[in-house]
Amino acid sequence: MDYWVGTKIIANLKDGEYFNMVGTPDTVFHVGQWYRLYSRKFEVMTNWTAFAYTFNTKGIELDYGTELRQIAPGKNNEIYVLPYDRYYASKKLYRISKDYTTVSNISINLESGLNGLASLTGGYYALASAKNGDVYVGLVGSKDFNGQRPGCYIARSRDKGETFKCTEIPGYAAERPSKILVDNDGLLYVKMSNGDILYYNATAANWKLLYKGDGLYEIVRDFACAGNGNIYVTSTKGFFLIKEQGAKIITLPMPSDMIRPGFENVWVNQKGSIYTTADTLNVRRPGYEVSNCYYSTDTGATWKHVRARGEGASKMKIEGFDVAGRLFATFEDSTIVRECCANVRYIQFAMTTKAVE
Repeated sequence: MDYWVGTKIIANLKDGEYFNMVGTPDTVFHVGQWYRLYSRKFEVMTNWTAFAYTFNTKGIELDYGTELRQIAPGKNNEIYVLPYDRYYASKKLYRISKDYTTVSNISINLESGLNGLASLTGGYYALASAKNGDVYVGLVGSKDFNGQRPGCYIARSRDKGETFKCTEIPGYAAERPSKILVDNDGLLYVKMSNGDILYYNATAANWKLLYKGDGLYEIVRDFACAGNGNIYVTSTKGFFLIKEQGAKIITLPMPSDMIRPGFENVWVNQKGSIYTTADTLNVRRPGYEVSNCYYSTDTGATWKHVRARGEGASKMKIEGFDVAGRLFATFEDSTIVRECCANVRYIQFAMTTKAVE
C-alpha cells in the first residue's frame, strides 16, 4: 500500500480553508471547514466512507462565514466544536455525539460555571481535550458588567461539558489564551496571544512562565509537550527545548537545507519523535516531491524530511497522530491545477499507513 492514503479534491479558494483534523477511537479523522464537519472512516484498505455534518441543516444557525477551525476529540468518540467568526468573539461551544446525530450547546453550561464572572466580555479562544476525556476552554471574561475588570481563564469540565470550573490566569488581562495542551501526565500548558507559554501546577494552584518571547523581535508560533514537564517551542528565532520548568533553554540546530529559522507547527508522537513544518520560502528543496515537513528521532540533533508520496506536496501541514501513531496531514498545491483553472488549489487529506519514524 502507498505510504500516504487519503482523499484528494480540487477546491476553489473562495470555498474557504480546511482546518484541523482530530481522530477518535472509532474513526480515522474528522476535519472542520465552514460550518461543516467531515468524518472519514477507513473501512477496508483504501476504501473511505465520508460523512458531512452541516450545522445549518440541523436546526442550529451559524452566522455566514463561521469557521469550525477548532475541534477536539472526546474519550467516548464524541467531538467538541468551538466555532470561529472573524468579526465576533465566539461564545458558543458544542458537543456532537459519536454518530453525528445529536448536537448539544454546552456553552450554556460553561456560562453557568464561570465562578462569579459578571460577564463574558471576550468570548472563547482555545479548545483542547485530555486523554482522560476532560475538556478545556480558554476564554476572556470580566468580574464586572461594564468590562472594567477583564481577565483570562481556563474552564475545565470533567463530565463531557455538563459542568465547568474556571481558573484565572493572573497578569494577562490584556491578552487571551491561543492554545491549550494537556500532556499524557495531565499537566496543563497554555500559550497566550503575546507568545508567552505557561504551565499550571494544580497541586500549588499557581501558574509558571516557561517561555517568554523577545517582544517585537520574535513571534512564537507553536509549542508541543516533550514529556517530563518539558516543551518544544518554535518561533521566528529558532527551535527550542525548554527544560526544568523554564530554567533551561536549549537551542536546537536547524535542518541543513533551511535558509533561516522558518519553523511553524510542531508535534511530538508517542515515541518522542519530533515533527515540524517550515515556511516553504525558507527551505531549499530539490523538488516538490520533498515536503516542507521535517522529523527528528534524536531530540532535534538531526532532521530528515517527511517525504510526500504523490502530488500536493508543495505545502504540508501536520494535523496530528492517531492512537496507532499514524500521521494525519494535509497537502496543498496550486501549481498542478493552474493550467486548467484559476483561483483553485489541490488539497489532499492523508494519513500514513503505518506509524512514522
